[in-house]
This record gives sequence, structure tokens and C-alpha cells, in this order.
Amino acid sequence: MIYEQLFKVALRASNEQDLPDTLFASIRFICENKNSDPELIHELIDHLDNYEPFGDVGCGNLFSSTKDVEQCVAKLLKIA
Repeated sequence: MIYEQLFKVALRASNEQDLPDTLFASIRFICENKNSDPELIHELIDHLDNYEPFGDVGCGNLFSSTKDVEQCVAKLLKIA
């Protein structure tokens, strides 16, 4: 269930918010393998729910940037 949720938010971010294709492919790989740390999966879902490609620009940092998503994906791929 958690992997389906992750895929759904990643697909939305890819289609609607310009999530880079390479990141989407890595997330799809994580979803297909289904052997990642659930806490990190939840963290990634949170980043994708709040994803803004330029989230690190400007003041406030209310959004997650591409770099935030990349770092979380990298952690998950090291574990996988």
C-alpha cells in the first residue's frame, strides 16, 4: 500500500510539477523492489506532496525542492 501511495504522488509530481524523469525512474525502481525503510518512504512521500521544482528559492522554504527529493531517493537506493 505504501509503495502504491509513493508511486501515485511521484506520478503526479512528474506529470504536474516537472519532477525530473531520472528521479521518477529511481522512485519507480524503489516501488518495484518494495524493500525500503518505511520511514524513509514516508519522508519521500512528504517531500513529493510538498514538491516544488524551485522550492529552495526564495524565503520560507515551505516546499520541498528537487534537491530534497534527490537526497531522500539517494538514501533509499543505498539501503535497497
